[in-house]
Amino acid sequence: MYKRGGRFGKSFDNWWAGFIGSHLVDDLQQDYDVYVLDNYRTGKRENIKSLADDHVFELDIREYDAVEQIMKTYQFDYVIHLAALVSVAESVEKPILSQEINVVATLRLLEIIKKYNSRIKRFIFASSAAVYGDLPDLPKK
Repeated sequence: MYKRGGRFGKSFDNWWAGFIGSHLVDDLQQDYDVYVLDNYRTGKRENIKSLADDHVFELDIREYDAVEQIMKTYQFDYVIHLAALVSVAESVEKPILSQEINVVATLRLLEIIKKYNSRIKRFIFASSAAVYGDLPDLPKK
């Protein structure tokens, strides 16, 4: 997440305490006021220790009322959506949970943005490499 006051604006980023998100936070903080939502299911607060506590919302992306209040209050310029159930095994074992996090939560987030952040500059969605399966030609390194 970025907030006004950053060089280029403010951003709302979710599930950013993991490997990819934490590195993006480090990079984006140079030019943006970054805010993060994460439930620490797979990430750790220590991975984003450079963020002040008031820039981190510890909650699940499916806590829609809280997400709605955050979007309404902060009016982010950018939303970078990384929230996902990334374990293929867990997705197979818990297909409803997988759909709730990977599909429904994304759609709900888009609806919340449409309702409260109609002037948003950009919504960026990152998926998992797992969607490609185990293709021999897929670059893995």
